[in-house]
Amino acid sequence: MSSKFNFLNELDNSRGVGWIVRVRLLRVWTKMDFNDDNEISMIESVLIDEKGNRTVAEIKKDLIYKFQDPMKVGEYKQISHFGTATDKELQRYSDNKYKIIFKRSTKIATIPEFVNRPYIGEYGFQFPKFADIINKRMS
Repeated sequence: MSSKFNFLNELDNSRGVGWIVRVRLLRVWTKMDFNDDNEISMIESVLIDEKGNRTVAEIKKDLIYKFQDPMKVGEYKQISHFGTATDKELQRYSDNKYKIIFKRSTKIATIPEFVNRPYIGEYGFQFPKFADIINKRMS
């Protein structure tokens, strides 16, 4: 694995799939298909890096078979060759402007637990500033 990586607060739309991040999976859930309650349309997750930056990752329906098993809550992963997109969701799970989009070329590998990191807790929860809630920078 490469030792050069990016922190989640560095993500933007400038690189295509040229990103490498090291993260812990805080939450993973499925979204059901709007037309068929028995069909999963997407897997979403909240990721946190060793500096405490968070973002959302999406795995679209056609890639669930490839990435469903490696996405376990609490595990540490190195993820590379993914895309990014502006997070325009009304309900936001992080204050990061960009989210990770898994592609066919995306690679994911288990890594050791972060060393010399600030305490981020089991759930990575931090109380947002009241002004950020009022100004809708967090939900």
